[in-house]
Amino acid sequence: MSVDRAGTPLVRGAGPAAPAPRSIGARLLDWLRALAAGVLWTAAFLMILALVPRALGWTPLTIRSGSMEPTINRGDILHAADREVGTPLGPGAIAVYDRPGADELVSHRVVETTAEGFVTKGDNNPAVDTWGAVADHEIGHLGRMIVPYAGLPGLWLSEGRWDRVVLVLALLGGSVALVFSGSEPVVAPRRHRHPPPTHRRTGHVPGAGRATRARRGRGPDTTATLTYTTAGALVLCLGAAVPLSAAAAFAGFDSSSANSVAAAASFPTWSATVSAGSPPAWYRLSGDADDESGSNDGTGAGGVTFGGASLLASDADTAAVFDGVDDVVTLPDTEDLGGGTGGVAARTIELWFHADDTSGRQTLVELGDSTSGFNLYLDGTTLHGRAWSSSWSTDLEVSTTVAAGTTHHVALVVDTDPNTIELYLDGTSVDTGADTETTTIAAHRSSHGIGAVAGSTDHHDGARTTSDPFDGRIDEVVIDDAALTASAIATRHAAGL
Repeated sequence: MSVDRAGTPLVRGAGPAAPAPRSIGARLLDWLRALAAGVLWTAAFLMILALVPRALGWTPLTIRSGSMEPTINRGDILHAADREVGTPLGPGAIAVYDRPGADELVSHRVVETTAEGFVTKGDNNPAVDTWGAVADHEIGHLGRMIVPYAGLPGLWLSEGRWDRVVLVLALLGGSVALVFSGSEPVVAPRRHRHPPPTHRRTGHVPGAGRATRARRGRGPDTTATLTYTTAGALVLCLGAAVPLSAAAAFAGFDSSSANSVAAAASFPTWSATVSAGSPPAWYRLSGDADDESGSNDGTGAGGVTFGGASLLASDADTAAVFDGVDDVVTLPDTEDLGGGTGGVAARTIELWFHADDTSGRQTLVELGDSTSGFNLYLDGTTLHGRAWSSSWSTDLEVSTTVAAGTTHHVALVVDTDPNTIELYLDGTSVDTGADTETTTIAAHRSSHGIGAVAGSTDHHDGARTTSDPFDGRIDEVVIDDAALTASAIATRHAAGL
């Protein structure tokens, strides 16, 4: 047997030792790095899809509502191409045009062609658009391409949803960190295709006993090529964010049922949608119980707080929190709320609520007294809406079922010509009622309440109570002196999403 100068036996044909097997942790880290690279490439790909069509002259529009779901979702980018007057439009085409009577755009599907023009409808809306047929010359663009979710960051920025923006940045930053953590080049031993030759006499392996010449090579976790190209993708993604924000500034779909577009300086929101209707009373319950629309300011009592998390995704204002014991917002005895000498001919009451508990009877809002008025309340898991008058022989009632721990938009619509009542839950009609009487609801001038009964009220089982406190959050109580249409209710609901 041959030995080297140090006395170490030389084995004929021996080569470099085989690398040690990699640990489970190292392999898991490889998978995480691959996943991070996928996140970065996906972000870059979406940005490219969002920006490249602009080279074709298409206009990118950020969707801000759900009226066209499931085809077009909130946060998608819709690319719209110019349309010449007279270009045929068949059913199914997505038309982009100025909404009649409003400074905003609409993007809805053509469902019918008439002598007056084109009838449009949002895929997710219950009925065709209420403004009627749109003339041919008013449709200036057609939807051509949808890029899913690419507009969400800009949408969140415009709405002040900083938590989601920070989450996206953290995801991208973490992905970069993971990818770069495996990009350091390492020193690896040269590997021979065949065992190195041995000395014919001594059996000595050339280079044994000293370090083999090394070269720079790929690391054991991920290649430098993957790292640098992925980093390049992130740079592309971040670089594209600036022009994308500019693109969103051209137009952004609002949260109404009419998937509208407006200048970035004033995106229509829930507040803009409600303001446009000029209701006589509107309680935002953000910081206080003041009337945003009129002069019917309320007063909080019993410890009600106005700093709860908003119940509207599109609105950062806070909600009122009621403890289910003695909290109440008392509203004043005014003509706006209780009617004048001629009574109340029509009324719409709407609000957002989140019940922490559904045991017992709980008041959402009540206007009036035990002889005439309106109310919305929970009796266990049943949501009731009622209207009654001293001049009627029959009360109007509607109801539906809800669950604790869920957020809902509810609207109670009452009209007295003829007497009808309708209950909407989350933008959809869930129950109706009617009778043959046509007299108005008698004036009900007394204290009114949000979150509990401030004076007295009437219930479906004939009980007349004076408390019934609510346990949970109530937000954006709107009291209108008109019977809003189904389309208007859907618009309000969509505006809060």
